[in-house]
Amino acid sequence: MRLSPVTWLVGVAVVLIGAFVGSTILVEHTAGQLDKRAADIVDHATPSITELASARTELRHLELGVGRYLGARLAGVPFRRSQLDRWRAAVDAHLGAYERLPSFAETRELTRQLTRRKTRLYDDVDRALTFIDGGQPMSARAVILGPLDDDAEELDRLTARLIVVNNEHAAASARDMAALRQRAT
Repeated sequence: MRLSPVTWLVGVAVVLIGAFVGSTILVEHTAGQLDKRAADIVDHATPSITELASARTELRHLELGVGRYLGARLAGVPFRRSQLDRWRAAVDAHLGAYERLPSFAETRELTRQLTRRKTRLYDDVDRALTFIDGGQPMSARAVILGPLDDDAEELDRLTARLIVVNNEHAAASARDMAALRQRAT
């Protein structure tokens, strides 16, 4: 049985249309996966890393600022205590911005630990400042060199770990994007 030219052309057209529709679906699916990976980097990882790094810097300023405040009081040199409040507010602003961002599942427990440790650090700072303002430099020094230092180190470790986790997600998403692009090509 011989196919007529019209049947043959209709068959070729159906195959071409099917190939076009299939390739369009594949391209759209791949584009959606690329968009998801890009969003992981742009909307989650990068802003999280930025906020955590900024909070880490402000935390170190706050920690060291308490020691400088003690030193200034002992030396009778002026020190704007309000700067300590600005550093604390900056920490809260950066960590608040970080907590409002979308997060990865494995960062949630670390974030809870970070929040608890920050509260402990703030309690240490308040206790040290109370001793400094109350003229008890030895008690203030004991808080600064003991619990405040320990809590600041743990807070720094947690912040660094969160930065690493977010960086790992960004790197994994970038690798996935490259692999998806290669497959699509």
